[in-house]
Amino acid sequence: MGDSRRWRRRWEPHGWRPPKPPRADYALVAAISALVGATLCWAILCQFTWHPLTLFKHIAAFPDCSAARAVSLAPALRGQPGYWPRHDADNDGIACENFHRISN
Repeated sequence: MGDSRRWRRRWEPHGWRPPKPPRADYALVAAISALVGATLCWAILCQFTWHPLTLFKHIAAFPDCSAARAVSLAPALRGQPGYWPRHDADNDGIACENFHRISN
C-alpha cells in the first residue's frame, strides 16, 4: 500500500483527488427519461388518425413511386396514405399515377 501512495504522489498533479461518484441516481434518471420519451412518442402518435400499419406503409412509400406500389399504396389521392407531393408530377392531387404516352 505504501508503494502505491508514493507512486501517486510522484505522478499525479499536486492537489489531485479521485473523482467523486455522481449524486444523481442513474436508475432514477433513466426512469424519468424513459417516461418522458414514452409520453412524447404517445403524444406524437396520437396526432395520426391512420392505423399504425398504414402509417408505416405511408412512411415506406416515401422514396419513390415504385416503393409506394410495393406497399400497395399507389396511386394515392391527396390526403390519403401513400400521397407525397414529390410523387405528384403534374400537381393534380394524384400521386404515382400511370401515365400513358400518346405517340404522334
